[in-house]
Amino acid sequence: MAIRKKMEAEKEREKPKPLSEKILLQNDVIFACKDIARNSLNYPDSFEVENTNSGIDNQNGKQIYYFTLDYSGVNAFNVRGTHTIECYGTIGDLSHSVTHKIFN
Repeated sequence: MAIRKKMEAEKEREKPKPLSEKILLQNDVIFACKDIARNSLNYPDSFEVENTNSGIDNQNGKQIYYFTLDYSGVNAFNVRGTHTIECYGTIGDLSHSVTHKIFN
């Protein structure tokens, strides 16, 4: 009986843990940011990530997760240009809405 409980407890520990709301929000912000950046290009297939930066900022008593993406793509003359996009999501917002700003 004790062995059985021990085996069940071991199985329970080996189960993958569900991701926290914070991690899920961060993933949503990152994926949305990359999709928006890619779709902002005239030639989305030329999308390349140049640099990223992320963190958590406290604003008005809320924790805001930000993700800054420097990316590049080519134009009609096959010249690569770089752009920057910042995306934000509020930790604890169950809708996981993402806002963004694009800098050219």
